[in-house]
Amino acid sequence: VKVRENQHSVGQVVCQVVKVRENQHSVGQVVCQVVKVRENQRSVGQVVCQVFKVRENQHSVGQDVCQVVKVRENQHSLGQVVCQVVKVSENQHSVGQVVCQVLKVRENQHSVGQVVCQVVNVRENQHSLGQVVCQVVKVRENQHSVGQVVCQVLKVMENQHSLGQLVCQVVKVRENQHSMRQVVCQVVKVRENQHSVGQVVCQVVKVRENQHSVGQVVCQVVKVRENQHSVGQVVCQVVMVRKNQHSL
Repeated sequence: VKVRENQHSVGQVVCQVVKVRENQHSVGQVVCQVVKVRENQRSVGQVVCQVFKVRENQHSVGQDVCQVVKVRENQHSLGQVVCQVVKVSENQHSVGQVVCQVLKVRENQHSVGQVVCQVVNVRENQHSLGQVVCQVVKVRENQHSVGQVVCQVLKVMENQHSLGQLVCQVVKVRENQHSMRQVVCQVVKVRENQHSVGQVVCQVVKVRENQHSVGQVVCQVVKVRENQHSVGQVVCQVVMVRKNQHSL
């Protein structure tokens, strides 16, 4: 942790917990978390917590987990909470997972313009799945209530007998609305006669009432069903945007 010049006060503590349960033959884990606070910010208090659990009866797991949060210049105040949880289920022969979540707060906005991207890769030595899941949320400038763009992309990679899927959902909330309460859910199922994958993808966006700007909750859940040789995954990402900000 480095504390740069021209900041009134920065003392940051970052803690990341990784537990690997019993009955695993070999586990080599690398965990790296980086937080930088740039110059000319009046106050930044950041809490970042990432938890990774690998369950029992897996022959080998090598995990790389890296989460980066940067807060850019010329912003008056930011308090950010980001939590990402990934669980790898039982009876999988081999899983090497890379989970990276990036939260950037852009320049010269009084409150927040946020970009959230989550990437999950499942590595080669699995019979069925290489998955890339990316969720992007942008909140536009100078709107009293909300302008929201939510896009979810699910790709199933090449070495599968049956599937290549692209799923994209876009939600826009128009300008000059003081309050919106929205629930959006998209479900994709892959049918039986496929050798490898049954997928359920659900994305929920709620915008709370009676806030001038927005309190946003975004949750993305991906489950891969049982009859796969290697992977059952649950990925959930939650992003909350605090009250009393003029623009999000």
